[in-house]
Amino acid sequence: MSAAAHGQLGETTAAQDSLRELLKSKPDFALTARDELGRWFDRELVEHLVDGLRKAGLEIAGGEGTAERFALRETPASPAPNN
Repeated sequence: MSAAAHGQLGETTAAQDSLRELLKSKPDFALTARDELGRWFDRELVEHLVDGLRKAGLEIAGGEGTAERFALRETPASPAPNN
């Protein structure tokens, strides 16, 4: 949750630190991310959290209902400009 929140807020360093901790404690998170988050949150929020994880620097392949591969990118994606 911390990595996703920091990612959505554009707090890159904190997002990456949280992401590293997540991947240390749960290296198989890629296989179960949406299922695990979906137990507690509705689909719209799950997708928002996944988007935050991307912004935190995760490479996420796949989409809803497919297997995902998570890997920490060297450089996180730039946040989208606010309109």
